[in-house]
Amino acid sequence: MQNDFYTSTEVSTITGCSRRQLQYWRDKGVVVPTVNPSGKGRNVYYSIKELLALTLMHRLLSLGLSFEPSVQVLEMLQRGETWLFGESLEPSQSKRWMIALGIKDYSPAVLNFDRDFALETIERGGGILDLASDSIYQRLKQKLAEFKGEVMPSSDDYLLAGGQESVVFGLAPIGSKELLRLDSGKAE
Repeated sequence: MQNDFYTSTEVSTITGCSRRQLQYWRDKGVVVPTVNPSGKGRNVYYSIKELLALTLMHRLLSLGLSFEPSVQVLEMLQRGETWLFGESLEPSQSKRWMIALGIKDYSPAVLNFDRDFALETIERGGGILDLASDSIYQRLKQKLAEFKGEVMPSSDDYLLAGGQESVVFGLAPIGSKELLRLDSGKAE
């Protein structure tokens, strides 16, 4: 799988990103394909490395982050966690982060997950996004298997086996010691 390349149409199907998004992100330099990045004269091709970045961007946007903060998070992870965007779907490590959105400054900060800090941030009126590398890899593996017509355990099977999934933690009442899971409505 490491040497596979995918066209924009295939990438759109695999990642759920529209072809217009792919073109816009390529034009803005957010995710640039490995082969023929100009897109002129013939198709562009994306590697696994770019598919991972696109999977992360799609996930961040689907969880409610706007474009600019999503790009900032992607860039922070590309600079600080280069292993995450390798040419393999078998990561060299597993990591969990939290994306903190402050009260006054809504620029995101990517930090190693810390439950106490997450609670403090929420108590101050900020927001937290929980993001695990395993969920990014698992999501892309699942989508690639579906694209290729292969059978793979569902995301639910993965989670039951101990995998981590990204969830958004929202605003909790001041003084509350619970994180409100926006994906299920349950308190943790």
